[in-house]
Amino acid sequence: MAEQILDTVRDVVEGQIVRPPDCNTSRRPLRGCPSTLLMQLADMRQDFHGQRRAENFATLLLALSGLLAFNIGYYYQDIRMAVFIGLGGTLLTFLLVTPPWPFYNKNPVKWLPAGSGWQ
Repeated sequence: MAEQILDTVRDVVEGQIVRPPDCNTSRRPLRGCPSTLLMQLADMRQDFHGQRRAENFATLLLALSGLLAFNIGYYYQDIRMAVFIGLGGTLLTFLLVTPPWPFYNKNPVKWLPAGSGWQ
């Protein structure tokens, strides 16, 4: 088992293309098959408006979680509680901002076709 994992890691590091297991079975997917949602998220991109939206969203969430952590920690006079609330807000912000959710790609960029520029 360990040798198989090491071989897979070695192949990935050396740049060899490894075919994933066949996940298109009618029954339950095999172990190691990514779910359909994760595959869709991996294919998604963020447009420029989505990047601005994500940045504003992250700033707002981090500011709110910082204020909430400070006020609750001050009220209860517990620095540990304040730190954990701040870390929880940071984790929540990370989970909501980092993945390329579909609402970050509402205005996709329309690129010019290849070879259509100045010659």
